[in-house]
Amino acid sequence: MPTTKNCVYCGSNANSTGEHIVPDAIAGALTIEQQSGLVVCATCNNRTLSVLDTELCKHSYLGLVAAQELSTAYYQAWDVDQSDGNLLIEGEANWSRNQLKTFIVYPQIIFDEHGPEFRGDDEQAKAFGLQNFSEILVTAVKRALREHQGGQKRKLHFRRVSSEILNRGYRFPPRIFTNRTISQIAEKEVGSKKPSFTIRYISQNDKDTILRQLETLEVPKPDEMGNYKCETQLGLHFPLVNARFDLSLSMRAMVKLGVNLLAAFCDRTPVNCTTFGFATGFVLGDITCSLRILQFNGFVHAESLKCIASGDQSHSFRLVHEGDLWRIYSSFFGGRICTAVTIPGPNLEEWSTMDIIAPLGSKQWRLTTSTETKLLPFRVEWGNLKQIAPSVDLHNSDTKLTIE
Repeated sequence: MPTTKNCVYCGSNANSTGEHIVPDAIAGALTIEQQSGLVVCATCNNRTLSVLDTELCKHSYLGLVAAQELSTAYYQAWDVDQSDGNLLIEGEANWSRNQLKTFIVYPQIIFDEHGPEFRGDDEQAKAFGLQNFSEILVTAVKRALREHQGGQKRKLHFRRVSSEILNRGYRFPPRIFTNRTISQIAEKEVGSKKPSFTIRYISQNDKDTILRQLETLEVPKPDEMGNYKCETQLGLHFPLVNARFDLSLSMRAMVKLGVNLLAAFCDRTPVNCTTFGFATGFVLGDITCSLRILQFNGFVHAESLKCIASGDQSHSFRLVHEGDLWRIYSSFFGGRICTAVTIPGPNLEEWSTMDIIAPLGSKQWRLTTSTETKLLPFRVEWGNLKQIAPSVDLHNSDTKLTIE
């Protein structure tokens, strides 16, 4: 078993950082070091690889399936206030399998033309008290702004939204929000780990406007009778889900998964930045993601890899070597969504094909090897969600693919 302590990706001397073979964001539990002893340095793991995992597992189609399977929030889903010109409202869509179960509106302040507007979940706001709701939210937001201006990191997160969403008839004024409940915000404000906030905007002018208006933000005042204006509305049955992700980052994340699998399960083959220089260089961004790479690698028609799908929600993989190339086929959540990548590199193993079953959240993976070369035909697909993940039933969705 390899004992090197050089980073698989950059070659630097490294102590283990617990790089998961499959990202923990999609319920991967086993690390490369636990399986093979190989390590990934903190610089690679916490910077580049973390960014790639977020793009693939949170922003892409895989993130949408993961949100449904793991009952977590998809990062870009909105309720629509049709009574206010199709205003998009930040919130958390939760699924039970592939069926939308609930949509919880986040505590947020939307800076519309007529001034700041406070939004939140009706039950949470009323239970906490409407005046307390606005006071706590303003206090926390202004504290985060001061810390950001003072140079503290990760207090305000800036997320730009594509202007194309306006072409579909929606309104998106700049806003600031957090995925915490108002009770959690109040609790953390008196503790040491205070909550951070996200600012979403479309244009640079929107960003400048919200930062300027946050400086003078005040708690709303009651009317002459001492009452606060409050409206309760039912949200849409089908919120807007917007899948916008970068193809290059997602492609690099898929190759990273392939390298991780090889590093974990190839006992005889050295997997490092020398023997697998193209793949590791591509993952780290040293090699450009070309259109040709995207043409032959990426998401594939789910039906293509049906034969390796597990009988439950487990992830499954097939590693196949032919000539001087590795083919890595990945089937996630029982075959609901699949990818395929090709990685140049040697094979010193006694097998040509390995099939892997990785139960969610488990380190007990099941391996089967064969001397046969069991290649699988597949069709790459980047734009058609119905082919990539046919079990995802969305009635109100939008997709935007970018290369940056």
